Amino acid sequence: MNQMKLFEEKERAYVYKKYAYRLRVVRDKRIKFRKEPVSNQVEGAGFIREAIKKLGQTDRENMVVVMLNTKNHVIGINLVSIGCLNASYASPRDVFKAAINSNCAALILGHNHPSGVCQASTEDMMITKNLVVSAEILGFTIHDHIIVDTESDNFYSFSNDGILDRMKTAAKEIISRI
Repeated sequence: MNQMKLFEEKERAYVYKKYAYRLRVVRDKRIKFRKEPVSNQVEGAGFIREAIKKLGQTDRENMVVVMLNTKNHVIGINLVSIGCLNASYASPRDVFKAAINSNCAALILGHNHPSGVCQASTEDMMITKNLVVSAEILGFTIHDHIIVDTESDNFYSFSNDGILDRMKTAAKEIISRI
């Protein structure tokens, strides 16, 4: 009987309690969108500018993701991060969390430059490159990364400059070697 009791105590010692997790999409705010698909960089910049004005803080850099369905209709916008005067970092984990949960097909990345100078910095290039590689692995299409000035219609498009296509080609080559 003592051996049986000892065995039961050992068995109980190996029982660990773990948490079960359930993910849910929470719709935070309602922002009105047009029903047409996003078909060019000007429309994409408009969505990003509007999202930052409504969800973020225009005196700092804000990173947003516009999530699109297969017909390029906007299904949601996620404010990924609010940074400081001249930087806003977003890891691939932060960027793609809402994209995965919203079941979107494609993304438009965007952030603002409070200075009003809409040029891509070295950091902007590096973050975009990391996000393009991550998107390729996860099966998302990134249509563009757009830098906007929230006080004017000025913007910079990675896609317009051909940089995004070069990054996508390089990402496919990297992944094919794995």
